[in-house]
Amino acid sequence: MARSVAIVLASALVPVSIVVSTESHEFFFGKLLPSVLGALAALAAGSAQIVRPYDRWRLFNTRRYALEAERLSYVYRIGDYTCPTRMRS
Repeated sequence: MARSVAIVLASALVPVSIVVSTESHEFFFGKLLPSVLGALAALAAGSAQIVRPYDRWRLFNTRRYALEAERLSYVYRIGDYTCPTRMRS
């Protein structure tokens, strides 16, 4: 959530700072501040793509349930693990 707010806020302030630069402090508001805000937005967007805990958690749970279902099929000899010629003990 904080990353999304940082991206939107930094992106929205870039044009505002350029407009303000026409009135005063041309270097700070026209060049320095927009470049810092752009870098902040890029870093926040990049980190949001790299660190996606929900997607990794969903992938982990999907694999975990698939493996558990496979294990139970093996333990109870269901599906591919049935052996009609072998007697169960």
